[in-house]
Amino acid sequence: MHLEPTSALIITVAYAVIFAAGEVLYNRTSIGAEGSRKVTHVAGGLLGLTLPHLFESWQTVLILGGLFAITLIFTKRRKLIGSVHAVERQTWGEIWFPIALGGLFTLCVLTDTLPYFAPALMTLALGDMTAWYVGSRFGKTRLPVGDRAKTLEGSIALFTLSFLMSMILLSATLDRLASVELIGAAFAGAIVATIAEGLSRHGFDNLTVPIGVWATLAAILGAPPV
Repeated sequence: MHLEPTSALIITVAYAVIFAAGEVLYNRTSIGAEGSRKVTHVAGGLLGLTLPHLFESWQTVLILGGLFAITLIFTKRRKLIGSVHAVERQTWGEIWFPIALGGLFTLCVLTDTLPYFAPALMTLALGDMTAWYVGSRFGKTRLPVGDRAKTLEGSIALFTLSFLMSMILLSATLDRLASVELIGAAFAGAIVATIAEGLSRHGFDNLTVPIGVWATLAAILGAPPV
């Protein structure tokens, strides 16, 4: 097993800084737990984009994801880190997030599909925020699925973001600009992400959305040429 302790230390410190910043927002502003949780979610996802540049070993990332999840379970039970745990709704999304990150990276490395890591991760990082914001601000048509009634407007926003993220990021890394196959894969991935987000309960969409997007892209496009 090849481990990378220096990279592991760097990413651990970086995530600690994100959680510390979230605590500051939660305790010193009026953003509330839901707001600070969303900010931490987005920042954590964006930081995850550095994983392919910091790590070659999927084992290190998978172990880190597990350790982060265990730490968050401990802090949740001890009622620590209110910026992510103090929301009123019942959710384990913060626990699934590092598991999804480690699992997604591992799957991409083992199947030689790293170009699909960023689209799947960005759908996770930005999709939840987008659906929540659009749904809470403009949502009128309720969809009684998942943990609570979600809105058609929020789901459409998530679909649009996932489709655009996949198109932009895949076009930047694959030699298939605006091809029918690429458009079809991005469209199918966005459909899967929207359904997964809508049906998943208690934050489980933090796992089902990115894995679903990755699996769809990999199934349609296959392993990209080296």
